[in-house]
Amino acid sequence: MSYEQKQNQTRETILSAFISLLQEKSFSKVTVGDIAEKANINRGTFYKYYKDKYQLVEKIEAQILSELEETDQHWIAEIQAGNAGNDDILVKSIVATLQVFERHADFINVMLSENGDAGFERVLIQHTVEFERETMPSPRKSNKANDETRELVAHYQASALIGVVRYWLYNLNTPPIDLANLILSIKRKGTYALS
Repeated sequence: MSYEQKQNQTRETILSAFISLLQEKSFSKVTVGDIAEKANINRGTFYKYYKDKYQLVEKIEAQILSELEETDQHWIAEIQAGNAGNDDILVKSIVATLQVFERHADFINVMLSENGDAGFERVLIQHTVEFERETMPSPRKSNKANDETRELVAHYQASALIGVVRYWLYNLNTPPIDLANLILSIKRKGTYALS
């Protein structure tokens, strides 16, 4: 095993230990000592990779946000190319986003749980609000009322999407393609899409 592979394995071991601890107790009560003990490493090894538990979370958050940003940019490019009405392209974009969440399901589940860090949910919602702002159709007239309405809609959609993702990741019974079709249908028709 190469040195880089050993480093990646150690990072994975630390992350697994951290996730396991968050299933048992709250983020505020998890210590670096707890993580090291659970990972079967010494504290010095932990500090070789991370300054503290906050940096561990920040690095994983950054990785997830980077992956989401990459899928967002593809979706935004499709919308700017005039494909906002093409359901196949939009469903593929939603599936790509759901696959990012699915790849990081263990981490996201514990961070969105009662033991997690509320800051993580705020980061996800803020990221989604920014995406909604960029992809929302522009109003015919820009004025304070329209701007406020657009902002409310962006927050509503972001909160709803994160709520759906939270439920989906916890249960993982619905294939991403089916969930993507449902999300698109709700975005286009509202909850009346269910009838």
